[in-house]
Amino acid sequence: HKLVDSRRGGWCFEHNLLLGEALRALGFSVQDLAARVLWGRDAAARTPRTHRLLEVEAEGRQWLVDTGFGGQTPTGILDLADREPQSTPHESFLLQAMEGDLLLQALPTGANDPGAWRPLYRFDRARHWPVDFEAANFQLARDPRSHFTTGLAVALPAQDGRWSLRNRELTWRGLDGQQQHRVLADVASLHGALRTHFGIDATGLAGLDERLEGL
Repeated sequence: HKLVDSRRGGWCFEHNLLLGEALRALGFSVQDLAARVLWGRDAAARTPRTHRLLEVEAEGRQWLVDTGFGGQTPTGILDLADREPQSTPHESFLLQAMEGDLLLQALPTGANDPGAWRPLYRFDRARHWPVDFEAANFQLARDPRSHFTTGLAVALPAQDGRWSLRNRELTWRGLDGQQQHRVLADVASLHGALRTHFGIDATGLAGLDERLEGL
């Protein structure tokens, strides 16, 4: 209801839960995995397992499928056995072995240092059950130190680039390398950006305008 009917968006615990169940209903073999988020950190950082992703079997191969990693969500499936760069409609991604895990890296389009691969997350392929995600989901949604509770984060890929909104800063990153940044001045502008660029109509949600005003 939240993601499809109300079109309000969500995060990895919701997006990949829904997609996994849809794929299973279509007859695919799907395994839920958990990853340690490294975006914005060094690849050697020690972080908890706070990201949900999918391993899907199709045509005799195993694929990484992820629709919930915000502004760097892969827009294509990735072959889990391939250690060479893999293209998607947006960026290229690279899977490498790391201390018994797999490290996923991206080459962001329009980055200031486009020659540098950036780590997204690391994971192993041990199966996780729904109960395994409950603690991380609760903590990230309730902890006052979580960046999910202290600010606004929205992202959506478009055919020719990516839109992202972090608090009041609206950013466009085109596949041609062009970038645009704009600071939104008020709550009305935030609602307008959510509708226009992300397809989200959040008007009428109790307490939301007060939270937006405080960004």
